[in-house]
Amino acid sequence: MPSGIWVLGFVSLLMDISSEMIHSLLPLFMVTTLGAGTIAVGIVEGLAESLALVVKVFSGTLSDYLGRRKGLALNDHWSVILAGVALWGIHMGMTQGLLATMVADVAPTDLRGTAYGCFNLACGLAMLIASLLAGFLWDRLGAAFTFYAGACFSVLAIIGTLSSPVTQHRRTG
Repeated sequence: MPSGIWVLGFVSLLMDISSEMIHSLLPLFMVTTLGAGTIAVGIVEGLAESLALVVKVFSGTLSDYLGRRKGLALNDHWSVILAGVALWGIHMGMTQGLLATMVADVAPTDLRGTAYGCFNLACGLAMLIASLLAGFLWDRLGAAFTFYAGACFSVLAIIGTLSSPVTQHRRTG
């Protein structure tokens, strides 16, 4: 691999680390330095996360309208394409493979971009609601209760996923 790729990868790694460090400290800064309440932190966090996901509705619809998908390389050599596909596959498998498959299973082929956009819209709205609820629970009942509620919602999500028709079809089919 060219040295430029290694350098860009290392820079990207450092940027991700610094972003995560700041992202994790932002609520603490807002509460202790700015004097914001935990509900305000929930609103800010929810808006930031949901806005990023809501925008994907428009990119998915635009993709369907133009009939073009993302351009994941500038080099068309088979080894570069193979490496890109492998890295992309690992990324998707570790992050959203199951959810993307579920969307693809139920969406018409000509509207898959729109379906993915709507899926991301729902994720963004859910993220906003979850952040607001977490801020409210933290403010009213304390940090421990907020994490217990998150654990309960996770268990409910697992149960819902296991009992969904798509999941049952995949296990039996």
